[in-house]
Amino acid sequence: MALLTVILMLWAVIIILKSKPENPGFYIENTLPLRGLLAVLIIVHHVSQRLTYGCPDTYWCRILNQFNTWGYLIVSVFFFLSGYGLMKSYIQRKEDYIAGFIRKRTTKITTPFIICIVVYALLDFCLYGNKIDLSLEAWRLDCPLLPNSWYVIAIIIFYLAFYILGRVQQKERRLIVSFFAFTLGYMILLNLFGFKRYWWFTTPCISFGMLMAYNEARLAPVFAKKKTCISVVSLLWVAINISDLQYYLHTVDEFTSIMFSIAKSLCFAFFVFVCITISGFVRNTILRNLGNISYEIYLVQGGVISLLFPSVIKYPFVYFISTVLRSIIIAYLLRKISKQIII
Repeated sequence: MALLTVILMLWAVIIILKSKPENPGFYIENTLPLRGLLAVLIIVHHVSQRLTYGCPDTYWCRILNQFNTWGYLIVSVFFFLSGYGLMKSYIQRKEDYIAGFIRKRTTKITTPFIICIVVYALLDFCLYGNKIDLSLEAWRLDCPLLPNSWYVIAIIIFYLAFYILGRVQQKERRLIVSFFAFTLGYMILLNLFGFKRYWWFTTPCISFGMLMAYNEARLAPVFAKKKTCISVVSLLWVAINISDLQYYLHTVDEFTSIMFSIAKSLCFAFFVFVCITISGFVRNTILRNLGNISYEIYLVQGGVISLLFPSVIKYPFVYFISTVLRSIIIAYLLRKISKQIII
């Protein structure tokens, strides 16, 4: 995590030194390029996990291995963005937003997901003779329908929960409290059934994103004060690094370790939120375009890595670049096909 610590520190220093931020605010012009960057980073993370086994000890392999533990932090920001977007849209449109929620939001998630499942299952069977394992043990590890797609299943569940609760609870505050209660129940249930920790321990970031959207106007005067912002960013950076103590305290029990991980994911998501709110994010056309297909990139990258992972990797950097490019191209095509079906 040393690389991440340095990157966050540099980001904090840039914010402190910036006298006049160009594009402050947590709105789509800043969050879309962020999504694009996160989509690429999730590929890097999953590639780095594969390179842990059977990869030569080369310079590029050591660099890529730095991203081995980034996954849950990246997902925590994705969850935060989802919660923030849900609440922001609900505040603006309320009943109209809930009324058209299933058709407008849920189908955009499920349609490309179903396409990916069908294509992946056919290719996996034709190339390797593998069949889908729907046992509980397979579900505990990941969504067996598509590699690395547990996040998509979680998003679908939480979107449906938001829709149901939104029809019952009209007031924003009650909706947030009800949603948090559902999240807590989801976490407890999956833990009891033995699902891997990554299935559930970053999900509080959805409720946290909703809470930040609800209180955004109240937080605006706070973020307008530079000294306060510097203090907040600095404290969050310290909190993120303190949570890493679990890796050095060998006597930490499982519950404490879970609490450390949840705290770190929340602090990291809040760090990103604060930094973008007070200083904006890089305006880049490439990242913006990648942001438009970030969900599709997340969907296809697991299948690309799984189907095209060679037994021996001689050139890790070449493999990484080819995986990123393949994922982006397939994601772009998937986006085009999905839009035609949804329309």
